[in-house]
Amino acid sequence: MMLSQAITRFGVRILGRCGRVDLSSRVLAGAAALTVLISRPCVASSDPWESKPLIFSYLMRTEISEPRSTEIYECARRELYAVLGLTEAEIEKLNAIAEQEYLAFVMLKSGDMEGAVPTQRELPAPAIPAQLLAPLNEYAVGKIDWQSAVELIHAATDSSLAQLLGERYLKFREWIRSWWPEHQERIRLWLEGQASDFETAADAQSVYVFATQYIPNGGSRVREVALPDRYVKFANLGWCSSIPSAYARYYRCRAGYTVDLNRGNRNATRVRVDEVGPWNVDDNYWDNYPNLNSGAPRRLPAEFADDYSRVRPLRLREPESSAAFYEGYNSPVIQNNRAICTQVPPRRNDGRDQFCRRVTNPAGIDLSPAVAEELGLRYLENAWITVNTSRLP
Repeated sequence: MMLSQAITRFGVRILGRCGRVDLSSRVLAGAAALTVLISRPCVASSDPWESKPLIFSYLMRTEISEPRSTEIYECARRELYAVLGLTEAEIEKLNAIAEQEYLAFVMLKSGDMEGAVPTQRELPAPAIPAQLLAPLNEYAVGKIDWQSAVELIHAATDSSLAQLLGERYLKFREWIRSWWPEHQERIRLWLEGQASDFETAADAQSVYVFATQYIPNGGSRVREVALPDRYVKFANLGWCSSIPSAYARYYRCRAGYTVDLNRGNRNATRVRVDEVGPWNVDDNYWDNYPNLNSGAPRRLPAEFADDYSRVRPLRLREPESSAAFYEGYNSPVIQNNRAICTQVPPRRNDGRDQFCRRVTNPAGIDLSPAVAEELGLRYLENAWITVNTSRLP
């Protein structure tokens, strides 16, 4: 079903290019609604602002530049600005907060790939405030774990937004809470439309995935991408002895594996896969399961609780991170006050990657800034892109 068709979900009519034409269901109506919001504390399992840290930069930093693959994000931003009655100056400040949050996350993620957080000198503007640098430095020296660093970044964003919005902060939180479930449904319908030619008995030749950006080891001008298959990286870099014998026959040493990328009328061809990520390292989602293909099999890490128990096997072309972000795939259970990701979890919409980290975006590929620029993306902009995987194992 196309999103341009009129449908009714969650009591809101979805119509036309920008979705809703009636915003009244999103606007808090008077003191009674505010009283309800104040009297009911936010619960992590039901409030996306608490259960999905960094959701703000996901909304604000996705699909900014033309051509857009979907208007979903831009329309939501326009609605948010209208509901809050923001001035142009306030919108600019709101976007700056999102950009700083996402830059902090990029630094955290890139540091996790390289083993150390990049210094501010190695990154393009904007500079980020001290309250965002602090958790990165503490994570780099092992004082806090990944999840704590993410939570501190989110807390800094929350504080900045509360200061900017003042009394409208409560209205912002309520908007996020009502926007998220509808956004999930819109994305589900949209992706179903994109997968109309879904292959069921062979590997995928192309995939449509969410792309984020990272800083490569050689700096932001290096032309490369990261995919969640560590053995592709190992093969490309000549680390072939690190590929287990069970998989070695599928990966040619120093093969120079590349992908072609497309975003509207912009292309980046023959881009080397020299890094692994964005989230997982054993999630070759372009490959099918062993009994459905003759090439490299899609791996089933025990850390993917849902797949491990065969509750819902991941579909061809579906990154684990996407399922984790949108529907809580691989949610943890809590035993003795710690998260266990290798057991069948309750559905709490708190999906994790294979390292039990809370997934804060649905990315299935990471782009170096140089590659993102070829695709017409701004620095730190996320987008849905097509990845030709025909030359991968």
